Amino acid sequence: MTMTDSNNIIHRETETFDDGTATVRCYDAAFRLCRMETLDESGAIKVAIDYLYNDAGHNFERIVRDAAGNELRRLSFDQAGEEIPDPDAGPVRWKLMDGAEEGLAMKGEEQVGDAALPKDE
Repeated sequence: MTMTDSNNIIHRETETFDDGTATVRCYDAAFRLCRMETLDESGAIKVAIDYLYNDAGHNFERIVRDAAGNELRRLSFDQAGEEIPDPDAGPVRWKLMDGAEEGLAMKGEEQVGDAALPKDE
């Protein structure tokens, strides 16, 4: 099993949005996506995803990290690219990327976008 680290990144593509945020996609020598970063308007990382590949070149794992590099979630994938459910998955802590809301939810149901959570009416 191999992981492409930042020393193996040979190509970066940046997509900048009207609000000043950006997405940076990093590729390795085999032109595989090895890291994706979401940046705020100041250029600071909001969240990053590291893509890990096995020796056959299949993406078998992705690690989602917050701005401080703390692991938020680890996802495993089979040869067909389908996520392998974690039988021990319990509640996980989530936090909106803008920091406005946070809480606990079952794995896969955490709120990770910028949109505010629905409020009780």
